Amino acid sequence: MESTHILVPNEPMIMVQRMGPSELGSTSASFQPAVIQYMAPSNGKTPKITKRPFTPQFQFIDSSEPARSKDPAIRKLIRRHVRHENHARSRWYRPTNKLKENPSSNVLSTTLAVPSLLGNASAVSTYCYPLDMRPEKHALLEQYLTHATNRMYSGCHFRSSPFRSPTWFHFAVTDAAMLHGVLYAGAVYLALLQGRRETRDTIYHQNEAISIVQKRLILSSSNFDDSMLGTVSCLALGEAVLGNQHHWHLHMRGLNQIIRTRGDLPFFDPLLRAKLLRADVTGAIDYGAMPYLDFERYTYQSIWSILPTVTLQAIREDMMDLLIVSEIHPSIISTMTNLAYFSRSIQENKTKRVCFDPITFSEDLYWIEHDLLSFPRTLPLNDSETNIDKALRFGALLYTKTTLQEFPNSMTGPTILLARLQESLSEISISKSITPLIGWLSLIGSMLSRGEGKEWFVAHLRVLRDANRATSFDELAGGMNRLLCLRNVFGNVCEAVWLNVVDNAGSRCSHER
Repeated sequence: MESTHILVPNEPMIMVQRMGPSELGSTSASFQPAVIQYMAPSNGKTPKITKRPFTPQFQFIDSSEPARSKDPAIRKLIRRHVRHENHARSRWYRPTNKLKENPSSNVLSTTLAVPSLLGNASAVSTYCYPLDMRPEKHALLEQYLTHATNRMYSGCHFRSSPFRSPTWFHFAVTDAAMLHGVLYAGAVYLALLQGRRETRDTIYHQNEAISIVQKRLILSSSNFDDSMLGTVSCLALGEAVLGNQHHWHLHMRGLNQIIRTRGDLPFFDPLLRAKLLRADVTGAIDYGAMPYLDFERYTYQSIWSILPTVTLQAIREDMMDLLIVSEIHPSIISTMTNLAYFSRSIQENKTKRVCFDPITFSEDLYWIEHDLLSFPRTLPLNDSETNIDKALRFGALLYTKTTLQEFPNSMTGPTILLARLQESLSEISISKSITPLIGWLSLIGSMLSRGEGKEWFVAHLRVLRDANRATSFDELAGGMNRLLCLRNVFGNVCEAVWLNVVDNAGSRCSHER
């Protein structure tokens, strides 16, 4: 990726993203620069959109030995070949106006089912896609709809996977731009598993998605359908997890501008709304930035409705007692209470196998994360955020992201939040009343850090341990750990960190003697 520029003239706002084949090798196809214009220019010129004819892909089956024709495996292969040909012909000769790049409606449809063989090459010819779907593209689609989305809802039990529903599948694959965006997301997931920022597939599908969006924005400056929003959210989320902070900001500015033009975010389809918020919140957490989109809850039902009222009341009272003594802002106390509800509900989900509604789960998650990220905006103009409020916000975001194991899919990971947490904790004077909170935050930092950062958090824990004569991390973190249990999230790493604290303390005492 060569460079990205944003030009802001008086009226139109234009984002230019250039990609080249410099890292693709000599066999790579030639990629043309793509331009996203978030407002149509006044000259009214429209580009000519060319469509690629569909070319059926077949495998020749030739039995050179007559006896092989009775082989069950060969006969099965021949039957599959004939079936593929029939399906391919029905696609080949359909009217070309069914392959419009700009769909006439942005309403999510439920009329088409997900192919039963999704992930297998045979499913390529059993569904009408707006692109020439070769097996390698179909593998990327399967990565997105199955493996990548499992990361979004890992470790919990749900009634169903929303991204495997006919509604979402139809929305994701019947529009050319959105399909390229989904394939780009699948390619990004595979690139991250390989420890890479770019591959041939990520660059190709990103460029194609941008090119189609640009053409549609030139054709219309106001008709921004759901497919366009979904496509840009795929681009923004990809840049966020790949560590391209500047590009994430550019896509989110454009996405925010499009949404404000439509002015109906609270009324979006819940799945699309969750996707837009995910692109916004994920990048904001990774980079310690403010979210771009305003958050209004779609539903006031929460996953913690499965908890008894007496349990909710006890959590609320304990959290308030603990954080009021630590002089935490009331708004953050409310958000931390919701996080404690959320965490306890996840444990109930895992132990009692109570199934969550995935939309409600996403709504609660992004609501909590959005509140933690955007808190500084709620302060009066002349008020500044205290260091202990900052530390708690950053620690809570790290706890939430680790609970859902999302950092392994991010190139940036917790690096920026850990640096902010360390900076805030270093400015706080330690007292007995805030020890459980500071101990809980320092334990989170030590379990996620490496190198010098880990040494700093371990040293901080050692000071807390010596001052309070704590014999275990449970005792040190106290009530905070009972409300937001570290062992449930980090497992045996908690004991390993505490042993490190104790061993270092013993080594220091021996050295002093």
